[in-house]
Amino acid sequence: MKGRVNYSIFLTVITLSIVLLIYFSYYFIIETRSRIVERELLFNDFAVKNSIQNIESVIEMLSKHLQLEAEHHSQYSLDEDSRRKIENSLMLHKPFISSVTRTDRNGIIVFTVPDNQNSVGRDISYQSHVKKIMTDHEPVFSDVFMAVQGYYGIGLHMPVMKNGDYDGSLAYLISFDHLTDFLREKFRSSGEKNIQWILSNSGNILYSNNKNETGKNVSDDIRKINPVSVFFEKFLAGEIKERFSFDYNGEKYYGDFKKIRLTFGESWNVFSAVSESSIFRKNSYLPIKFLMLSLLTICVLLLILHRFRTMTIIIKEKEINDYLQKNLEVSQKLYKTVLTDMTCMVCRLNGSKKIIFFNRPFYQKFRYRTNKLKNRDIVEIFSEEEAIVLNTKLDELSQSNPVQGFEFLIKINGSDVFYYLTVRASFDETGKITEYQLIGPDITEYKMSERKDIIYREKIKESEKMAALGNLAAGVAHDFNNILMGIQGNISMLKLKNEKNEEITTRISVVEEQIKNASGLSRQLLGMAKAGKYEVTKFDPNELVRSIYELFSHTNKNIVFKLELSSSENLAVEGDKSQISQAVTNIILNAIQAIEDTGIIEIRTEFFDPDEEFIMTNSLKKQKYYKCSVKDNGTGIDEELKMKIFDPFFTTRKKGKGSGLGLASAYGIVRNHEGILLFQSEKFIGSTFSIYLPVKEWEGKSSGEASVSGRIPNNETVLIVDDEKMVLNATSDMLSYLGYKTLKAENGKIAIDIFKNNPDIKCVILDMIMPGMDGEKVFLELKKLQPEIKAIISSGYSMSSKVEALLMNGAKGFLEKPFSMEELSEKMKEVLTK
Repeated sequence: MKGRVNYSIFLTVITLSIVLLIYFSYYFIIETRSRIVERELLFNDFAVKNSIQNIESVIEMLSKHLQLEAEHHSQYSLDEDSRRKIENSLMLHKPFISSVTRTDRNGIIVFTVPDNQNSVGRDISYQSHVKKIMTDHEPVFSDVFMAVQGYYGIGLHMPVMKNGDYDGSLAYLISFDHLTDFLREKFRSSGEKNIQWILSNSGNILYSNNKNETGKNVSDDIRKINPVSVFFEKFLAGEIKERFSFDYNGEKYYGDFKKIRLTFGESWNVFSAVSESSIFRKNSYLPIKFLMLSLLTICVLLLILHRFRTMTIIIKEKEINDYLQKNLEVSQKLYKTVLTDMTCMVCRLNGSKKIIFFNRPFYQKFRYRTNKLKNRDIVEIFSEEEAIVLNTKLDELSQSNPVQGFEFLIKINGSDVFYYLTVRASFDETGKITEYQLIGPDITEYKMSERKDIIYREKIKESEKMAALGNLAAGVAHDFNNILMGIQGNISMLKLKNEKNEEITTRISVVEEQIKNASGLSRQLLGMAKAGKYEVTKFDPNELVRSIYELFSHTNKNIVFKLELSSSENLAVEGDKSQISQAVTNIILNAIQAIEDTGIIEIRTEFFDPDEEFIMTNSLKKQKYYKCSVKDNGTGIDEELKMKIFDPFFTTRKKGKGSGLGLASAYGIVRNHEGILLFQSEKFIGSTFSIYLPVKEWEGKSSGEASVSGRIPNNETVLIVDDEKMVLNATSDMLSYLGYKTLKAENGKIAIDIFKNNPDIKCVILDMIMPGMDGEKVFLELKKLQPEIKAIISSGYSMSSKVEALLMNGAKGFLEKPFSMEELSEKMKEVLTK
């Protein structure tokens, strides 16, 4: 009997194992299919966007250059110098443009470069785009057409204005085939079943990876066999903004439309579709039946197969990431080249590095350094440091390394000028260098903007990170405060009922102290989360800083504190004074902890008018700010830690010496008051943290509110509304002890029903955050029933903008959870005696 039981158990285990294996195998297959499709579509989307950026960059570059050409070629005839300049322009922009054409005001061709006498005198005014520029006098693109050179092209016409009148046009013949190379190169390895189109806004297919489709109209010619026309119409109408799927030729496709935004308000559309079968074929996807059969017949190898499959996916993802990164780097280089080659200096040297040719930009930059440039050694026109860099790069050239590109810094009239210099060597039959070529565009403006962009991106990234962490912290603090409220209420009742038992009272006092500490931690979290303000007033920030300085200067004997306050100028900070005090205190504590033994902490304040760059960099409003700086000569901050300094729970202190919330809380409080917290630090030198807070005009200190007085209410009926039962019961018990009658409601609907049926209710304690009807909606409904309702808003959050709005709309008070018996009693007395 025992053997049978063991066999049955073994058989059951095997059966369950097989069932589980089949289930998890099926789940694995489905998940793998989904990930492969998603990853391939992301790659496809990246490739399309990259191609669009390249096309837009080339069109923008050519448009700007043609606009400059049109301003300088207003004559109907060409002299040798003008022709040479246009020919140089053609050489510069090869292979994107192949010819330049000039028409008169009647649409007749007056010259072409290169010279084509068969075209001169030809009337092209009948062409639709020529008619348009003759009428509108605005730049215009032609439709795509087959050029006589045997490739597809488009014409870009720029009006030539003379004395304010239209005097014809100057046009580039742009190679459409070279533009589509950007898209074609990205999808060279894609499957034949995949679709790549460039469409006009009228639906004409300007380019297709299937040459038979080029020139057709997506709505008229292809509508019956391909459903894309319907999606294209919706895309133009703005109804499609995301990826979509469709069935075509018995296969599932994933498609996406994107805009190519040309200059002068023109645009094309890119349609890219990937078939599901090509995705799986490209990723060597194994058939489901084969995997299922393998799982059923070779259960022992399941773990190995799973790990192998996981490893394959990881390796594939790495290869794709490397491929995407490589493509990104190549695209960035191409983009920079297209941008910077428009204004570049050119110089040629002989084998002895003596100048034999230079262009005008080169001459204009270096004519002030020497009287004669030609036949001078190239290093003689540069400073010693510049000459060493250039000479080193020239000496590194060889037949195996004939070209080098590098950034080259030159001092011109005391200013830094950056060039991206490309040096190339030419060799004779013996391998000896016969000539050097130096080509370099001025990238100074780009370098300056790049630095600003880096700073701006870092600010955006930091802001998004702190916002996400803030939302998490706010939610944790809210739930935490609700829990503390339940504990506080029950502890208060327990303490009152055991007043004569000294041991219990002592232990309860310890628990209450820990609740206060936990509430303080919650306030730190809410401060970091920028979750509202508790009590908004106007106050003199210098008085606040002075009081904090006096506290620390008398309690830290090993540290010298220095205080330098600016004049108040009748300006005040408007906000939560206790929160601002907490932020300043946290920063000073951080400075104290940074000083290992003895040191100096300097506190300085001033009223600060920021410039435009400071406002833009830190996303601030244009107004006056109060600046409080805390400087220490402590250990400083490592470079690799600076990006984490405001992260919650990040600390370099030993365990028990810091929670990691001090600076994060200070950052959140300052940002919640529409200010900014910045810092500078140098290792072993020290750090300076600066708070910037907006200030307003202030006539002086208020005299304060009169204390609440009047009768002590007794036996009044109070309605408590809270979705947390523990908070609901604890609040009810405390109110009952204070002599009030209580009614309880776990949600807004119940609260409204109770309020309707109990006209003797004198006050409502209303939780702000509840599922379904929140506190705001419940308050508004109760106010409809009784306009003079006395309501107290309660929340685990601090006083947010919603709570402030309710107080402005008639709510009588606010209780922050957790609140004690004394706080509840005072608030009830204050509200009921108003």
